[in-house]
Amino acid sequence: MKKIKALYIHFPWCIRKCPYCDFNSYAIGSCPKDENLYIETLKHNFEQFIENFQNIYLSTIYIGGGTPSLISSDSIKSLIDFIAVRVPHEQSMEISMEMNPGTVDQQKLKNLKNVINRISFGVQSFTDRSLKALKRIHNAEQAVSIIKQAQDLGFENINVDIMHDLPYQTVDAAIHDLSTAINLSVQHISWYQLTMEEGTEFYLSSNLNIPNEDILEEIDLKGKQLLADHNFVHYEISGFSRESYFCRHNISYWNYDDYLGIGAGAHSKITDWDNKKIFRIAQDEEPYKFMQNRNFLKNLRDVNPESRPFEFFLNKARLLKQNISLEEFESLTFLKRAFIQSQLKKAQELDLIKYDDTFVTITEFGKRYLNSFLELFLV
Repeated sequence: MKKIKALYIHFPWCIRKCPYCDFNSYAIGSCPKDENLYIETLKHNFEQFIENFQNIYLSTIYIGGGTPSLISSDSIKSLIDFIAVRVPHEQSMEISMEMNPGTVDQQKLKNLKNVINRISFGVQSFTDRSLKALKRIHNAEQAVSIIKQAQDLGFENINVDIMHDLPYQTVDAAIHDLSTAINLSVQHISWYQLTMEEGTEFYLSSNLNIPNEDILEEIDLKGKQLLADHNFVHYEISGFSRESYFCRHNISYWNYDDYLGIGAGAHSKITDWDNKKIFRIAQDEEPYKFMQNRNFLKNLRDVNPESRPFEFFLNKARLLKQNISLEEFESLTFLKRAFIQSQLKKAQELDLIKYDDTFVTITEFGKRYLNSFLELFLV
């Protein structure tokens, strides 16, 4: 029986909703936050989980959003302390927190120094023109300054989120953003393409002036080469890291491990090893509905066998440097490999994968067209 090693904590509030964001987040003006009640509800959520799931040994906690850095450092400390005394955990547990450069200062970093040990700064760009197009609340100078302040305070594990293929963005501008992050000597860079998610402001816009396919490809090739030249390992689709600084929390997801998620809209994945079942739990998305809830297991649902192969490969295929074990497929999904034989055969015919009786390996062509591989498992 594998342990539940990862905990995700969701804070749903932002100063304002970014035009590209489809996460479960709410502008403070339209949904005023009640910090104390929310923290208490998170604690109830967690307590109910540990009463029902005994095989917990935390290795990572990830505090995401929304904008968690809007929450006071005292509240964050209270919650982490509450969790740490209730479940066994690694002494060197990775505790990550997302921060918007426009909502954190040196004092807040000082207050959090002994609470968290990994920061993920949502920078998105180091170019003011792009930041304005993305309607971010910070500018480039603020982003650089807060990263340096965090380093001066002794934070040794810092991620920077950078987007590319932004409105009006040139190849040089995209590489400038990446070069700036590299020159700041951060340990991890999440570098990913702007996508038009359904229901967002950008999705509904007809004139964003997004770079064309040729520019996109040049940005992708030059950016990946630049990262490789500076010893960043491309270990996950959008993850580039110095050795020993891979995001342990995200790797838990990509390995199809179990995890707990608390907070408005948070998801959990739980395996019932005795009965060979997989469950998912989704919390109420609307913050005040979540805060009124006292049954945090009410949305538990069984993942049917037909859906498990898609879930398994959706996660496993994100880790680029590994072969995917078919023995592990069987042990984690409770399905025989014959269950997916026809899909694997089709994928190999399309040159998306190579496989034998032991492993599935995504080809270079398959990495470029990963969705085509995953679509074979949709039901």
